[in-house]
Amino acid sequence: MVGPKGIIKGNVTCNHCEVEGVMEGQIEVKELMALKSSAKVAGQIHYGQLSVEAGAQPVGTFHMGPRESKAPMMGKPGAVNTLKGAEVVTGMPKQAAQPAAKPLAQTKL
Repeated sequence: MVGPKGIIKGNVTCNHCEVEGVMEGQIEVKELMALKSSAKVAGQIHYGQLSVEAGAQPVGTFHMGPRESKAPMMGKPGAVNTLKGAEVVTGMPKQAAQPAAKPLAQTKL
């Protein structure tokens, strides 16, 4: 709970959150986030459920659901990528070896 004169700046992770004051940062509320009429909330917010009273000032990016970690980007096909210390080879079909070309006959002039 953030009271009417309360100010929190930073990263917050909690189950329930009721805000009457100021809250800024990266906020993750797993269940209910309740913004009262005097609340000022800014940042990147992830919540399970959201309740906003008239007069509340939500600013930023609000996402329903838990924060997801970003999956690593994979490189070009055929490249070797590293994922948590393990090597992962993406699939590229191997081309059959070409037979060696026969040398051209030499002619004398």
